Amino acid sequence: MQYFFPLIGVIITAYLAYYFGVRSYFKQKEYEMVKERYLNESLDIICANLDNSLSEFRDAWGQSFGNLKLFRDLGDNTKIELYNFEINKVTQKSMGIQAFYRLKYLLDNEIFWNTVQMAYAFVIVSLTFIDQDLNAAIKLNLVDDSPIPKEKRLEIFIKYHNELVKMHHESKKYYIVLSYLLNVSQILESERFSFKELKKFRDNEEVIGIVEKIKNLFKDELASKKEIKQFYTE
Repeated sequence: MQYFFPLIGVIITAYLAYYFGVRSYFKQKEYEMVKERYLNESLDIICANLDNSLSEFRDAWGQSFGNLKLFRDLGDNTKIELYNFEINKVTQKSMGIQAFYRLKYLLDNEIFWNTVQMAYAFVIVSLTFIDQDLNAAIKLNLVDDSPIPKEKRLEIFIKYHNELVKMHHESKKYYIVLSYLLNVSQILESERFSFKELKKFRDNEEVIGIVEKIKNLFKDELASKKEIKQFYTE
């Protein structure tokens, strides 16, 4: 008997160590699965795709601004080969719909789906304008054999310069959306959630604050979108 109770104690201790070790292992695996699904396969994808689209806009914007200045300063004294008219296409296919479904579940809100759609629409419309309007206007004048008066060059420059400035200002709000998406990613990355606890994420004060800030930033666009939706559903 003198060895029985110590032996039982050893067995119980070993069992508890095994039980809590296994339990800790599976909880850790669940935390990792949550981050894989909602961070790596959702937020990270959305951020990367939006960043790429905005980068295409930024490159095209800078390129077209350079073309416009070259046309203003030298006009028909430059060869068309010196201009860079190449524009990469952006489509909404690159948004990653599945990633947004996961984000909607995570936040119980469609705010990022709505605003990122606006961002893609902005980029697509802007690239189309640069390619088919601004660049086309420069090309049309360059292929004409007659000299281009300085006044006409200045008129074209002012017209398209003003449009580019408008684009630049409008693009700022979409970079803010990207920054807020990255903030949400950082919050999720710093927390440990099981699948059962995941609904608590949307109640995080920082997350609620981010959602409200985006709603305020896009209040006019979201109100217009709501009115259009009501019109077609009534």
